[in-house]
Amino acid sequence: MNLLTRFEFQKILRRKTTLAGIGCMLLFTLLSVYLSVHGVQWTDEKGDDLNGKAGISLKRQQTHELAGNLDPVKISMVLERYQKADNDPDNQVPSPDGNGMVLSNEAYGKFIARDSAITNLIRSVFSPVDGYDYYVIDSMTAEEAAGFYEVRRDKIKQRLNMDYTYGNYTEADKAYFLEKNDKLAVPFKFDYAEGWEKVLQNLSALGMVAAFVISLSLAPMFAGEYQSGADSLILSSRYGQTKLIMAKLRAGILFTTGFFWITNLILLVLTLLFFGINGWNSNLQIIAIMSPYGFTLLQTYLLSVLIGYLACLMIMALTLVLSAVMRSPFQVIIVTAAVLIVPMFIPDSKRSRLFNHMMSLLPSNMLEGYTSFTTNEVYHMFGQLVPQPYVIAGTAVVFTLLLLPVAYRRFSTHQVA
Repeated sequence: MNLLTRFEFQKILRRKTTLAGIGCMLLFTLLSVYLSVHGVQWTDEKGDDLNGKAGISLKRQQTHELAGNLDPVKISMVLERYQKADNDPDNQVPSPDGNGMVLSNEAYGKFIARDSAITNLIRSVFSPVDGYDYYVIDSMTAEEAAGFYEVRRDKIKQRLNMDYTYGNYTEADKAYFLEKNDKLAVPFKFDYAEGWEKVLQNLSALGMVAAFVISLSLAPMFAGEYQSGADSLILSSRYGQTKLIMAKLRAGILFTTGFFWITNLILLVLTLLFFGINGWNSNLQIIAIMSPYGFTLLQTYLLSVLIGYLACLMIMALTLVLSAVMRSPFQVIIVTAAVLIVPMFIPDSKRSRLFNHMMSLLPSNMLEGYTSFTTNEVYHMFGQLVPQPYVIAGTAVVFTLLLLPVAYRRFSTHQVA
């Protein structure tokens, strides 16, 4: 880092808005972890509900006992255990509302809870394509459960063949996703993976806050010089129209990079500190059963964070362009906040798949990188089918590379009043 870049980087860090933004980001991260931990509830073998760390500890221990390949034998065994416990009259107690009998808390904690991660996967696969049937496993046979992977493929095929008001999948789309699913290695690797699931679920909100803090911190980069009158000094100096502007751009990139990755590292470390690292090499499908991507949870996390980082770089570049164009940092913050927030209130179209695809390329939707790995969405580009996550990442890179030179040129050609 050269002297000019270090100077501009330190200017960013010394701003009150930057310090306030970093403080808010840390509070938000801590709150996310707190809610993730205290939102866990588990039932022990006595029928008592355990919350927070106690619930996580028992849940991790019991679920991890099932770790390994999620093969037909294990799936059938889990189903048989569930049905045996559920149908045993000794495990039934009168319903609180007086309508029949229900499973007691003690029986649920002793026989059902430990297998619930797998029974929930069975329910998801065997439920109707257009809904979720909690009781579907009550009447299934072990032989039917053993067909788990075949039923999953059939359900994906049904989804691809459904009629959608916003446009159906093309034959090429269907063939692409069926082939992608057929290439998945089965049986899936299963383990307790709640920590990774919580991290992935929190990435979108964390990315939104990070993007806003980045915008808040970089808004004065050029606009602040206009406001203070320093633009005349900068642009009339020997390197004001070249090296100093480049130093500002490099400082913006360094701040965005450091801030984003450190924040995500804090979220990851704190979350896994409570939940454990179990499940890092499990298939993505154990938390998103219909996903067509053959990634582990660790790979999904890294790719999702990378997409979020690229989206934040694009927001950074947009902020710098606006800062070079506008006279007030406040105006820059208002516009970038609108760019981030407004798309969140635009509903998906019920008529146009193309519109929905375009909306996915807006910054706030880009930050939902994990979601793009759980759906069957593909873009037709230059005669090729390109999965949505890769289009999102590529779009962010292209716009960042296009916008940074605009910011450079706009400030360097600024006419001093």
